Amino acid sequence: ESTQEYREGCLSFGKIYPAIRRPSSISVRYLDLAKVPRTWSGSNSILVACVQHEIDHTNGIVFTDRIKGQNEKARLLKKYRNYEK
Repeated sequence: ESTQEYREGCLSFGKIYPAIRRPSSISVRYLDLAKVPRTWSGSNSILVACVQHEIDHTNGIVFTDRIKGQNEKARLLKKYRNYEK
């Protein structure tokens, strides 16, 4: 599966922008406002990363959960905590 990497930010975590690797193509099934089933597909764009980021939120996942490497995660979370002070 092809992937893409973007530096992501989140209103829940100010001032940290880790590089997050995600699938580069997705297909999403959803209900529109009239409750009509729809499908949206996208590839190779920041919109694809944003949709995955927001879907993660609905599943209780924040982007810091996707940071590769415990040292990098610890460094970024320390930076976030220092920013909050």
